[in-house]
Order: sequence, then C-alpha cells, then structure tokens
Amino acid sequence: PFEAAVHDAGAWAVMAAYNKVNGTYAAEHEGLLAGALRADWGFDGVAISDWFGTRSTVGSALAGLDLEMPGPPVHYGDHLTRAVREGEVPESAIDDHVRRLLTLAERTGALGEGPVGDRRSTSTLSERQGIARQLAAASFVLLKNDGPVLPFQLEEGQLLAVIGPNAVGTASQGGGSAHVNPVAMRSVYEALHDRLSPHGITVAHEPGCITWARTPALQGTFTLEYFAGTGFDTEDFDETVRHIDTAALGSFTWLGDPAPADSGLDAEGWVVQARTTIVPPEDGAWTFSLAQVGDAQLFVDGTTVVDARGELERGTDFFGMGSRETFGTIELEKGRAHDIVVRYVRQPGLPLAGLIIGAIPPMGTRDELLRRAEALASKADAVVCVVGTSPEWETEGHDRPSMDLPGLQDQLVRRLVLANNRTCVLVNAGSPVTMDWADDVVALAQIWFGGEQAGEGVADVLLGDVDPGGRLPMTIPRRIEDTPAFRFYPGSDGHAPYGESLLVGYRYYDTRQVEPRFCFGEGLSFTSFSLEGLEAALLGRLQGGPLPPGLGGTPLVSAALTVTNMGRRAGTEVVQCYVHAIDRRSDEPEQQLRAFAKLTLEAGTSRRLEFRLTERDFARYDAAAGGWSVRPGIYEIRLGRSSRAITLTTTVELA
Repeated sequence: PFEAAVHDAGAWAVMAAYNKVNGTYAAEHEGLLAGALRADWGFDGVAISDWFGTRSTVGSALAGLDLEMPGPPVHYGDHLTRAVREGEVPESAIDDHVRRLLTLAERTGALGEGPVGDRRSTSTLSERQGIARQLAAASFVLLKNDGPVLPFQLEEGQLLAVIGPNAVGTASQGGGSAHVNPVAMRSVYEALHDRLSPHGITVAHEPGCITWARTPALQGTFTLEYFAGTGFDTEDFDETVRHIDTAALGSFTWLGDPAPADSGLDAEGWVVQARTTIVPPEDGAWTFSLAQVGDAQLFVDGTTVVDARGELERGTDFFGMGSRETFGTIELEKGRAHDIVVRYVRQPGLPLAGLIIGAIPPMGTRDELLRRAEALASKADAVVCVVGTSPEWETEGHDRPSMDLPGLQDQLVRRLVLANNRTCVLVNAGSPVTMDWADDVVALAQIWFGGEQAGEGVADVLLGDVDPGGRLPMTIPRRIEDTPAFRFYPGSDGHAPYGESLLVGYRYYDTRQVEPRFCFGEGLSFTSFSLEGLEAALLGRLQGGPLPPGLGGTPLVSAALTVTNMGRRAGTEVVQCYVHAIDRRSDEPEQQLRAFAKLTLEAGTSRRLEFRLTERDFARYDAAAGGWSVRPGIYEIRLGRSSRAITLTTTVELA
C-alpha cells in the first residue's frame, strides 16, 4: 500500500520515507524512495530529513539519507559510527554520503572557491537586492484590471491612498522554517511614498484594521551585540563585545553558534543585546512585548518596560518552546528619537534560541480605524488596498482556521470599493483567501510573500515600469468546501485518508467541473497577445513496455505556435501546454500541464515557440507492472494561457 500510494501520488520526497505506515516504521521502503530520487530523478545532491524526522540509523543510512536534522544527531553520530564498525552499514555508503555533502559545499562556495563562491564575493548588496526586486515584480499576478486601472497614471497634486494592515506591515515571508532575518525590508507604502512624493503626489496611509494574533514584530535597523555569558548579573556576564551583526526586523531565530567560530562564543552560553531607535509620528502610549526561548528584558530610554525573566508559561512561538508574550506600556513623544534596547539570554539545553520584539503604536477602536480608512479613500484619486496574512497565520505546526482573511479585512475592502471606484486590491498572502468581494473590485492582484524587496517590486508593476509576468501556480477556489481535500480533512482517530488520489489542484477542478474563483495558470499582462498557427508533428513511435529510469525519454510529439504581442507596449506571456488522453479512466485527470514557456515580446513583434513532448509526458504509472508506460491511443494537445483558457487544440495518435 505504501509503494502504490507513493507512486500514484507522485510524492517522491525523501521526507516521506520517515513516516509510519499502518503503525509500523517503514524502514524497508526507504530504498524505494531513495531509488526514485537518485535513479528516476537523477538527483545527485544532499538528502536531509525533516526536523526530528529520522527514525532509524541503519535504514536511513542505507536509504541514502545524508544528513539528520537538526543537530546534534540522535540516530547518526555515535550510533552511525557503531553501525559501521559492526558491519551493518558499509564504509562505501559513508563515502557516498560524504561525497554528496562535499559536492554541495563545493557548489555553494563553502570551500572558498567555485562558481557560487566567486559570484558571491564579487556581487554587492545592492546587486543582490536588485535581483530580489526583479523577482518580486516577476511574481506579481494580475487577476483583474477593468478600465484598465493599472498601471496608475498619477499627476502632481493628486492623492494616492495606500490602505490596509499589510500596506506598512507588508509580509515578506512565511513563519517557522520559512523565516530568515532580512537585511532590509521595504513595504508597499514606503516604496510608493518614496517614488511618488518627489513628483508632488501625496501618498497617505491608514491601516483600516488590525489582523495580528500576536503583537507584530518591531521593524527598524537593529544592531546586535553578542557577549559571553549565561545571565544578566555581573558574575554571569562578560561586557566584552564578541560579535556585532545587524537586522531589519525584531524577530530572531538562532540555530547552533550565533557568531563565527573565532568570536569565542559558546553555542550554549551567550547573551545578545539588540538596539534600535523609533521616532513616533504622534504622541501616545506604545505597547511593547517580548516572547523568547529563555530570558529577556526591554528598555526604552533606559527605563525597564518589559521584564520577561524567570519561569514563564509556554506559548506557540518557536515550535512551542517559546514563552507567551510579556507586555509593557510607555508614553512616547512625537518626533523624538527613543532608544529601544533588548537584552536576551538563551535557554540552554534546547535546539534553538529565539526572540521576538513586538510593538503596537497608538491606535483607535475598530470602528475608528474603518472610518478613517473610508474617509481617506473617498477623497483620494486612487486607492491601493493591501490585505493578506502574515508569518503568524501562514506557518508550520498548525493550519489556518479558515480561508477568510484575518480580522475585518473583508469588510474593509467592501467599504473602500464603495468609497472609491479606482481601488486596486493587493493580496499579500502565500495561499488562497476567499475574496467574496472579487467581482466588485476593478483591479486585483496576488503579490504573495515577495521577500525583502516586495514593496519595490510591487511599486514597479503598479507604476508601469514592469509588466506583471506572474501566473497562478495554484487554483484559488470560491470556498473551502470546493477544495479536493475538504471531504477528507482532518480525518479521524489520527488517520487522514488521501482520498484525492490523482485529482489534486487544477486536475480536480477541471475533471469534476468545479468552477474556481481564479484558475491555475491565470494572470494578465498590461498588453495583449495572440496565439495562432498551431502545428503538431510526430517525432517517433512508442517503444513499448515499461519506460527506463529517468525524467526524459524518447521525443514523441512536437507542437509549435506563433505568439504575437498585439498591444502598444512590451509585455510577458506564459504559454501553457496541457495533454488530454481521449481514453482516460474516470479517476484520471481531465488534462495535465506538460510544458510551459514564459516569453517577453516588444510591441508588435512575434516569436515562434515549440514544445517537444517526450514519452514521460504521456506516461501513466502501472502499479501492477511496477513501472511507467505509455498506452497507445489518441491524445489531445491543448495550448493556452491557463487551465481554463485553452485557445489552440490538436490531436495526435501514438502507435
């Protein structure tokens, strides 16, 4: 059952090798997954386990698991050494593990040389941030643009309202293992304000509502000073600064040593002091909070505001190892620079250290926030409304309670649309949200978690400097009940059946004829394209029998078409090629994406595009035969802009 489920789902992930099957650890099946990873996929890199996902020593080593995560090792280390000495794991297997680890080190420049190492040594921070900005803009998925409203054409003296909880608190990344410490963060509001203000255009902001389940992390320029020590008291603390670092967000996770080896810091015994400055735009009471793995204190201008030392109740942060938030409030003065200092001591004996510095500026009631946002929108020449989620809503370890936007964001959008018919809504989320108001919005885009340059990338698209080139890599359903897994989640008695089988994602919606809100592959450009002149040709005949290992195979079909930019400006199109089997079984997908191409064309230009489909693109897995094969028959080749926007079709017969 395990083997059939793995192959039917196509879930060839090393992590799956460390699940339990029918209550019994499936060590004997690990080789199957490793074989698929190495042989079928040709993967020659490092295979690691999920955190605490390793369940054996010998089985994992023989299956090809190169690295047990996290450290220190539980099943490898001394246990693996003993297994080699006792002959349970051959030295050749260890050689293979080490060779792959060294290959990874070489490829990433960790050995001090190699292409990646050279590239990192010569590129500047601004160049790397420029790449991040390009990626943020390229991921922008424009879903609606009636009018069109975008790109904005604003003039001197006009007002742009940038509204929403994610306008200033733009989410750049998910939570848990998706979190890293950014160098610098640029919100949508900051980017638009800095771009438009010099041209006499007023850019104003209102949050409209709050959405956090916990206090949001303070943003700013943090200086981190590291000291040797195990506590705040004089006898436990060495005031010699051993290492200095910087960060742009008051949320930190440390794994292992917090500083270079020559700093003299012990991974188990160190103290960090984080400093930043805030200048309040108005007088009022600020609320600060701390959540940490260990002890921490927060000082404002030398005054203790939050004292989070001692035995504290556990919260949900840092995989449940962190404390619940501890709060403190202080009055701050408008226009004055206030010094924020946080001292943190890690808790020994745990696999990680963590600290979150939260801050809430003075805010009104829920009704006041909505009224202020509505009033600003009503007098603006255009509105950008940034709604979405955040790392606390989209993280590992728990699911979102619903597909709706947190807080009063849906109500905020509806009120803004009524107040101003030139409202563009940006969804700053990493997964689908309900969007019941989508039909009433004239402009709508999914901007995802766009990284630390998300604000600049979004501004580039909104102002027309970059064409929106992103397309949906998922289906956005109208409601949670329409999703393929809804009937099977969360299961019962600890068992969640994989009832979707092959009908996951767009395959389910297209096969079962469920109407999505936005379909897989959907996305608009600021220009228009034509797809025409489809020509298909057979390149070979079926060989018969199971396909050999590998992802390629014999080329079978060529499908060529001409793509033309029909508009007045350069733009990006993504042509998608789907395959439909005429004799498909009822449990097989209606169609499957087998190739796609992204191309940018100048106004009025054309390009000939060819897709070459191989045996693998027509293959089905036969559990009884234990391999992949292609059934002879008639197949339809479908070309279009999304799974629901097919413009060209043709059929081929494979004999």
